Amino acid sequence: MIRSKIQQANSIPSAFDAVRRILVIVILLTGLVMSGMVGFHYIEGWSFFDALYMSVITMTTVGYMEVHPLSQNGRIFTMVFLVIGLGIYLYGIVQVAEIMIKAQFRSWLGKRKMDTKFKSMSGHYIICGYGRMGRSVSKQLQSRKMPYVVIDRDQERIDEISEAGAAGILGDATDDAVLDAALIKKAKGIACVMENDADNLYVVMSARLLNPSLQIIARANSERGISKMQKAGANRVVCMYSAAGSKIAQLLSNPQVEDFFEVISDGDRELDVAEMQIKPESRYCGLTLRETDFTRKGVIIVGIKKASGQLALPPESDARIESGDSLIALARGGILQNFSV
Repeated sequence: MIRSKIQQANSIPSAFDAVRRILVIVILLTGLVMSGMVGFHYIEGWSFFDALYMSVITMTTVGYMEVHPLSQNGRIFTMVFLVIGLGIYLYGIVQVAEIMIKAQFRSWLGKRKMDTKFKSMSGHYIICGYGRMGRSVSKQLQSRKMPYVVIDRDQERIDEISEAGAAGILGDATDDAVLDAALIKKAKGIACVMENDADNLYVVMSARLLNPSLQIIARANSERGISKMQKAGANRVVCMYSAAGSKIAQLLSNPQVEDFFEVISDGDRELDVAEMQIKPESRYCGLTLRETDFTRKGVIIVGIKKASGQLALPPESDARIESGDSLIALARGGILQNFSV
């Protein structure tokens, strides 16, 4: 599943070199045919068409009989033309074969590197379905440099994913064997964003059984689908229509906050939102928000979710951070990716 900018830059000269070599071969062969035509025309006095025909059959060594009887000078020219032409012809074959073999080897080597990288993957994310929402999720994870693998039934989509340098698995995400192939037991989270609610529901149930600690985010197309997926084990369920309707209503009633919505929802903008888990060994465990250095490091804590499920939004400055808490943080892009609690 991401081809680096360096790899992309290196592939451009390789492709250019292949085109250049093929162009050289075409020019050499064309020049050889034209020189043969001119030679036969002036040495033997033939028409340009007869001279061209003789040039082609001589260069390709097809063995057809001569157009007209050759003079001694014509035979000498034919022998020289045949030796030179055969050399250029064989050179062209070797060059084309080399280009094809190198391309296949590069493809095999790239696939091997990708397979090796994928097998060592841990703490990654799985995207089930590469439709419009799957592409959007992929783009967001890629912009945050978070490892992920995509599962889809369409070969063209898998090819598109591979060309983008990401890991892709061709298969049905509702099949446990396919989820195992995506290393679900080592994954950190899974996004079930297929177009069918029944498929998403089945994947949610399978994923929860295969990895009880997995973070599962699912897409639903109806209110009934939301409750079913939550009962099946999804941590969060996103209903496109409800979410879009809520955002539209907020923008209608508060048009001045449109820029804020765009900033926190677009991975290419300035701000990012993250949920940080507090472990017993965390340096922030036992401190109040006032005693931490979050603000000094450019991180704003907008919410604290207790282990009991209670959510403080926004939290008081004297709210104490305890083991098992989840901190909802807001910061400029890039800070949260390397921030450790």
